[in-house]
Amino acid sequence: HMRARIGSISTMVLYEAWCVKQGGGIKTWRRRLFRLYADKLTYQTRPESSAKSISLESIVRIVNSKQCNCGWSAEEAALGFGVAVKGRIFFLLTESQMDFLQFQTRLAMAILRLPITRQRPLVQRMILGHLIQLCEHATCVAALTETESNRITIEAIANTPDKEDSIKQLAVDLQAILSRDCVFASRAGSLNAIVASNIPPKVP
Repeated sequence: HMRARIGSISTMVLYEAWCVKQGGGIKTWRRRLFRLYADKLTYQTRPESSAKSISLESIVRIVNSKQCNCGWSAEEAALGFGVAVKGRIFFLLTESQMDFLQFQTRLAMAILRLPITRQRPLVQRMILGHLIQLCEHATCVAALTETESNRITIEAIANTPDKEDSIKQLAVDLQAILSRDCVFASRAGSLNAIVASNIPPKVP
């Protein structure tokens, strides 16, 4: 699904995948080609047709399928997620678990790389929390560790002096997961990264 293009960074496709998207006005579902760039997410009916775009700066969170009130079956929910902007959520159904995980992971990292503005800390916190939840899947961990730039981005957030403690802690937790020095506790709603070496052995 990946396709890189020669040119400026804003014209390079970071990821592309076919998804079924719910319409904004009439709530019908239509198959669209989504392409992720450094600064936007575009979608179109065919590869050669004109595209509509969503600025990454306008995205406030990636919505877990459990929070998407779309009437999805359990099978569909395993492949669906939402992209929330002010006033609307774009509901998307991917065509494979690989796309489901890779798309969200790459979208989250692209959002984390955006320049920080005053309203971005809350977005950063939600995106980091979403990534930690996705790290229950080995595919997500692999996607995050495949490039040095991902590690550098997460490390920069963890080490920024004026960053909120809660955001820095999430970045540190994510670093621990990716360095395989921890066990991720996948309890519902939990964002705890537990360093395996600090867990005392159970005494029978």
